Amino acid sequence: MKIPTVILTILQAAPGALPFGFVSTFLNDFLQEQRGMTKQEATGVLLTFGVGNAVGVILSGFLGHFAYKKDIRAPPLIMGTSLILGCIPFYFLVNNVQGNNVGLASAVTVLSGILVVIPVPLERSILTNVCLPRLRGRSNAIVCIADDLGKGLGPALVSLLITSFDRQTAFNISLIGWIVGG
Repeated sequence: MKIPTVILTILQAAPGALPFGFVSTFLNDFLQEQRGMTKQEATGVLLTFGVGNAVGVILSGFLGHFAYKKDIRAPPLIMGTSLILGCIPFYFLVNNVQGNNVGLASAVTVLSGILVVIPVPLERSILTNVCLPRLRGRSNAIVCIADDLGKGLGPALVSLLITSFDRQTAFNISLIGWIVGG
């Protein structure tokens, strides 16, 4: 993998392991214990993040196609911008939303879910565009391995942050992963 774009794509995806680790492993419990939501409400909020992810994947295809037709350098700008913007609603969720406002929490997680997942399909399309056909499988496999490592390391790193700080601070620190990735 000597193509700089492949290396940058992998490096862009790696820091996102922290906040995705927070969301997938700790968000439900955080909303119950720190924000006073019931188990059903917290699970519903987490479900809305998944709905946002589904919408974001579809939106990413349209945005990426449109942007690529305008300028081939535009998709990476969309990727970085959406990832950084996705931190804002999640920061609001972690620091301001209380358990008595499930509707607001759901709206915030849908918005963040849309924004933070936009880079994922665009990563794959960029790799397809910059790699020779015989190297596409290898480059996509490396990105998949990085994603899988992140699924394990993200929650582990967040749990280390929790032992060093309070949960809210640890989750705020984990959001920096999306800023760095952006």
